[in-house]
Amino acid sequence: MIYRVTTRFLLLSAPLIALLIGCSITRGAAEFIAYRDAFQASRDASNSLFDLMEIAEREQERIVARRERNLDFNPDRDRIFSDLSIPPLTEEYRQSFEAVTRFNELMYGLVTGERAAVLTEQASGLAREIIGITELASGGASTFQTQPLLAILEATAQPAIALQNRRVFSAALADETDAVLALMAEMRAGTPTVFLYLITASGTEKQDEVVRLMADWVVLIDRNISALQEAQSAARSEAVSQIDLVALQARVSEVGAAVRAVREGLASLASQG
Repeated sequence: MIYRVTTRFLLLSAPLIALLIGCSITRGAAEFIAYRDAFQASRDASNSLFDLMEIAEREQERIVARRERNLDFNPDRDRIFSDLSIPPLTEEYRQSFEAVTRFNELMYGLVTGERAAVLTEQASGLAREIIGITELASGGASTFQTQPLLAILEATAQPAIALQNRRVFSAALADETDAVLALMAEMRAGTPTVFLYLITASGTEKQDEVVRLMADWVVLIDRNISALQEAQSAARSEAVSQIDLVALQARVSEVGAAVRAVREGLASLASQG
């Protein structure tokens, strides 16, 4: 039993281990760092899905553009014929994942006591990602609701964020995480459209593979949502609870299993292409 717990402990990230053995634990910090580490692995697998999604969406967008074109050139419609152009839904997913990553790094910087200059850059990066998504929305292409994004932007655009540190981490995590959870829920809700793009590009003979891939990705998002909710709940609690290392590692392992399933699904779909 001691060996098993020690092994699980060593699987946790070095910053989380350092936090757990420190003299004080900030409410929600251990849970958040475990979530943040898991999300990083989720992002890598999701980027591969977005690569596949980009190809499928671009193909469908070009079909529509060809139907609408006569002998003219419309710079808004026909930009899709450039391989340098990222289709709108794929761009939203990429930017949304980047926004969540930026949020994670900002909160991580707060709890680990990053310098003000680093926090300022992290806040500015998050603001840029959110502005990019809201610009898509203003152009009429957005599938996601922008209100959660605007809430994050409002909270992180303040210069005072750069002066904050781990003493206010719990309050920031408790107050601003709802917006991130809403954004992940929006990405989850958009999966039927992603499925249509993929199944149209792959063919109905691969429907089972596409269904399983999308189902595994939904599970992946759900597990990230659950992990972040646990961190938020801990941040909102009145006292620091005893950290359960086994439970934290189990949460990370659940996300890891979903990551592996998504990667296997992508490999299976590519091998039949």
